[in-house]
Amino acid sequence: MLRSGRMPWRPFVLSSCSPPTEQCGGGVCARNFGAACRGGNYTRVWKGFGMLIEDTTVPDAALPIAAFKAHLRMGTGFGEDTLQDAVLGSFLRAAMAAVEARTGKVLIEREFTLVVHTLAESCALPLTVAPVTVIADVQLVSGSGVQTLVDESVFWLERDGHLPRLRARGACLPRLASGGELRVRFLAGYGPEWDDVPADMQQAVLMLAAHYYEYRHDTALAAGCMPFGVSSLIERFRVMRLGLSGAKA
Repeated sequence: MLRSGRMPWRPFVLSSCSPPTEQCGGGVCARNFGAACRGGNYTRVWKGFGMLIEDTTVPDAALPIAAFKAHLRMGTGFGEDTLQDAVLGSFLRAAMAAVEARTGKVLIEREFTLVVHTLAESCALPLTVAPVTVIADVQLVSGSGVQTLVDESVFWLERDGHLPRLRARGACLPRLASGGELRVRFLAGYGPEWDDVPADMQQAVLMLAAHYYEYRHDTALAAGCMPFGVSSLIERFRVMRLGLSGAKA
């Protein structure tokens, strides 16, 4: 796992929430989020621009199972306390994915890789999710697949709570060859532990996970929903989204 300094990437999504289903196994649902489910990892593709890949997932140990049980007012102290942990964890993961999709914020620290095929600005590249803490490396890939590591002296990370950017130290970022791509690996997230997540975001995740849990047998919810209380809690974290082209989304 990468730590402070520099890091990798993943894509944002504009869709709302959905309970975990057989199609997504508790990860980000391809049907509702336009992302490919791969055991919790996912890839988002922007036609003509690139894609954001989630390289690592939230570890089970970082999931707030105990806090979720307390939120649900489940009994404790019995011999079968952990029987539902896997199920509760799947609802927590689905709720976290939905909150992250709505806000563009990564809650628990993970690694990402951003792959772009064109640069809208020669001097800066939006990283699409926040907060980004570390840039791991930047690579140029030619049309024939030859990879070249970009020297650290060429770029720097502009830290921003809503839209961090990879910026050129000189006049411009490295030029992409025809048919080539730029790969940026970075670390994003409020921190490695649940306690690192802002309190209102924590509450939003617990409320949404509880909503999924309560209505887990209601197939009508598959169309997507976001309870008002959850929307209110995350509203201040939402920003006008910018695509990789710099256009408003």
